[in-house]
Amino acid sequence: MKRAKIALITVLVIVAICTTACGSSSNHNPMSTPALIPGFTTYTNSSLGFSIAVPDSWGITPNADLGFILFSSHELCSGGVPGAEVMKQDSDEDLQSQYQRSKRTAEFFIEDYAFISDESTEIDGISAMSFVYTGVSLSGTPFQTMNIDLIYEQTWWNLTFSCSQACWST
Repeated sequence: MKRAKIALITVLVIVAICTTACGSSSNHNPMSTPALIPGFTTYTNSSLGFSIAVPDSWGITPNADLGFILFSSHELCSGGVPGAEVMKQDSDEDLQSQYQRSKRTAEFFIEDYAFISDESTEIDGISAMSFVYTGVSLSGTPFQTMNIDLIYEQTWWNLTFSCSQACWST
């Protein structure tokens, strides 16, 4: 479980670093990891079992009962609001099956869904898969999303980062 927490923090710090482009200002215990980036605050959720560095200006909407946390900027970036989501659920599926389910779900629910790329990777020695796609929000704003799936000890972690396409490119 400790390796999964460390892997999750690694991914989330990478996602948090990426969010700065959208205009928003092992062996240690990941639950006590301090903010690693100036202008970021460490958010810890004991019930879901993770910590994440988020920009100071972002809002946090926890919903531990449903197994997800939403992080979002209060600042518009090229017509959209950048945000990230962390979701955790028990799973008896393998990574490939859960990844395919994530892709099918996005394709079904996202208006004007267009697949861009996918990648298999390892995060702290744990296999992960990611894909990037574009779509159009309910307000008509084109956006781009990176989705990352990771399974460790029968727990599925789903991490997403979204912002307007114009914001993503800056």
